[in-house]
Amino acid sequence: MNLQGYDVILGTPWIYQHRVTFGLNPAWVIVGSTVAAPMVEGIGVSRLASRAMKAYEENLELVRQELLDYAAPLCKEAGDTPLPLLRAINHEIPLIDEEKIYPWQPSRCPEALKPQWDAKRVAYIKSGRWEIATAGNAMPMMFLKKPGKLGETPRLRIVSDLRARNANTYKKSSPLPDMDGILRRAARAKY
Repeated sequence: MNLQGYDVILGTPWIYQHRVTFGLNPAWVIVGSTVAAPMVEGIGVSRLASRAMKAYEENLELVRQELLDYAAPLCKEAGDTPLPLLRAINHEIPLIDEEKIYPWQPSRCPEALKPQWDAKRVAYIKSGRWEIATAGNAMPMMFLKKPGKLGETPRLRIVSDLRARNANTYKKSSPLPDMDGILRRAARAKY
């Protein structure tokens, strides 16, 4: 789950107390009450309480810094980390026409993202992720803006445009099942 960009995550107790209903396709949210309703009490309801931890405001910054220091080796930029170990390739992608020449188009980076592109290119070449070479069927790169939080400048995301090559491959997977047909057959069954 991508939690980047979220300021708060609301749990099911909050959703229950504020009578929230939501849909996924299309996406919609209705908050039924601005005032929190009391939690239900009864035989089927259990309350879990953590008594193993006490939070003291004066220790929070110290603990936060300790956790940041502990996680620092895991949270490096791509240019600061070595390439992962190489493994044997255990699959192949069968091409329909192996001699096909794909249409070429130049990659265009927006002016606002050029400083980020320069820094990313230098870091990737320095770490060995990319190397400068000539090739006959190079895929164009797309330079996309990845929106940040409010007030932050957008970040650069680089994606290879593989649509032409993917159209030239034999499809090895079976198509997705017809969900409407499955639901109709399940609705006819007696349970």
